[in-house]
Amino acid sequence: MSENDHNAPAGWYPDGPQLRYWDGSAWTEHTAPAQPAQTSGLQPWDKKAEKRARREAAAAAKSQSETVKSQQRAEGEAAKAAQRAEDETAKRAKDEAAKSAQFAKGEVKAAKRGDEVRPDILTAMEKMSFKMGSKREIKRLPEHLWENERVDLLTAGTYGSGTGVLVLTDRRLLFLKDGVMSKTSEDFPLEKISSIQWSTGMLLGKMTVFASGNKAEILNVQKQDGKMITDAVRARITRGTPAPSEEPAPFAPLASGPDVYEQLKRLGELHQAGVLTDEEFAAKKQPLLDQI
Repeated sequence: MSENDHNAPAGWYPDGPQLRYWDGSAWTEHTAPAQPAQTSGLQPWDKKAEKRARREAAAAAKSQSETVKSQQRAEGEAAKAAQRAEDETAKRAKDEAAKSAQFAKGEVKAAKRGDEVRPDILTAMEKMSFKMGSKREIKRLPEHLWENERVDLLTAGTYGSGTGVLVLTDRRLLFLKDGVMSKTSEDFPLEKISSIQWSTGMLLGKMTVFASGNKAEILNVQKQDGKMITDAVRARITRGTPAPSEEPAPFAPLASGPDVYEQLKRLGELHQAGVLTDEEFAAKKQPLLDQI
């Protein structure tokens, strides 16, 4: 384009080895490489194509930017998820450790308080038909036992003015009441017991113990538990010889037929309850069978 041709429209025109942009009134600083195909009669570039190319380039740049941002967001979410999972794992581990520590602390306290139930007492408790109202006495029971004394049977009952627990051990019959206002402890060594009686009402029963010339009555005893303890005491006192001045045990073998069968039935119940060993059961059963 001639320098005097100032009426030329705005566009790109040759300027030596390159193109320069004419804004319609003056040359600008904008330059571009010359296209080889335009050697003469060069026309301005198609503005629509130029705008379209710019839009496409801008769209491509924006898409690339969005892709980068999306990747960054994904990486950020993954990092957050990993951190949350790590925090949750750490929190669960901390909670488990705290629970374990609390449990261990409770076990230590229980051991210090003596809350752990002795195996023989636990076995006797499992045989009880009714366990309400005697937990305090059972908890205190080890304090009243002799050295190496074994608990065999338990039941609740009333002796005198107190309601507590009646305990049959391998050495004695023990009544224990451990109340807030009053405490009672009375024992009847098995070698001192001459006989024991059992009677029942509609709901509960009464146990009468004859020992050393005295009589003691334990009231409000559960039927099943009371009969089991009575039969066990009878079986044990028949192993020894009662003192002449004392009342003989009613469980002594008699010659009459019905009494023999009743005694065989009682022996079977005591054997089944674990009070009599196999050898003791066999030894006591044979003399009764010989009477039939």
